[in-house]
Amino acid sequence: MNQLLKNKIVTSCWIAAGVLTIVLLGAAARIKNHHTCAGINVEIKNADELSFIDKDDVLNLVNVNGLLVGKDINTINLFVLENALKQDKWIKDVQLFFDNKDMLEVYIKQREPKARVFTVDNSSFYVDAIGNRLPLTNKASSRVLVVTGFTSNRDTLSAPDSVLLFNMVKLVNKISADSFWNAQVAQVNIKTDANFELIPSLGNHIVEFGGADSIDNKLRKLKAFYKNIYYSKGMSAYTVLNVEYENQVVASKNSTANNVDTAVAPIDSSQAKLASNTSIPDSLNNISKINNVKDSKISVVKQNKPIDNSLRIVSTSVRKAENVIKTPVAKAVMGKN
Repeated sequence: MNQLLKNKIVTSCWIAAGVLTIVLLGAAARIKNHHTCAGINVEIKNADELSFIDKDDVLNLVNVNGLLVGKDINTINLFVLENALKQDKWIKDVQLFFDNKDMLEVYIKQREPKARVFTVDNSSFYVDAIGNRLPLTNKASSRVLVVTGFTSNRDTLSAPDSVLLFNMVKLVNKISADSFWNAQVAQVNIKTDANFELIPSLGNHIVEFGGADSIDNKLRKLKAFYKNIYYSKGMSAYTVLNVEYENQVVASKNSTANNVDTAVAPIDSSQAKLASNTSIPDSLNNISKINNVKDSKISVVKQNKPIDNSLRIVSTSVRKAENVIKTPVAKAVMGKN
């Protein structure tokens, strides 16, 4: 009987210990779940070079429905808060979590603009590499490519405007990704037929670029023309360079009011090297860095020599100098105005 009583006592003690453990764990869990937000730490990952949104902006968005500091962590919906932050067009990505000190960690990745776009109605916005339209801000100081002549600033674009935006971004990305073209092209102008003109930083000319098709090939032809003909004749030799036609560059100038001097530079893709009878001045060579251009051969055909019908049509339709209006705009400095 004594042994049986002892066993019952031991069993009761173990049961009591188990119950007490469960109670203590439950209490600890309740205490942890009712921790309050101790503070908010904001980090903007890519803000060293560009700063389009600052910590105060983020804190205002976080606290839009009331201060979070001192609020029960269990009542803070991080998913809803993340979506609210993403409503800001300058915010690309958000990460939110509470650390072991009950601090709300907010990691922001902002969007990076590739160009400032001016519309035909004189409104303006920025555009990033995937075509997101971004509002003006007074927090940025980076220089970007200028695009003029875009057709709309509506929140919802029509199908033609959407296609134009896509083509524009495609061209802007190609220019901004290349150090030479990023330095040489100061402005892209959208014409009424949805084709593009390039206005360079160096040279008194415009480039009739055409559509957003074969961008790499057009830029390759233009770079080869600069190396083999344009630089050797001087930066004011031509007023119009046209790269719309396959395997050639049509360059035109007005030597007098009624005399159009046109050079046609065919591109022979079967050749592996550039013609070596011309050179770039050292200062331009350092800027352009185009010594590695391949698959090009340049020859000049004067207007008084026979050319094929398509080139003759191009030559007669080139604008006269007095009608060529070049209004270069320097790389835009992002600002409020």
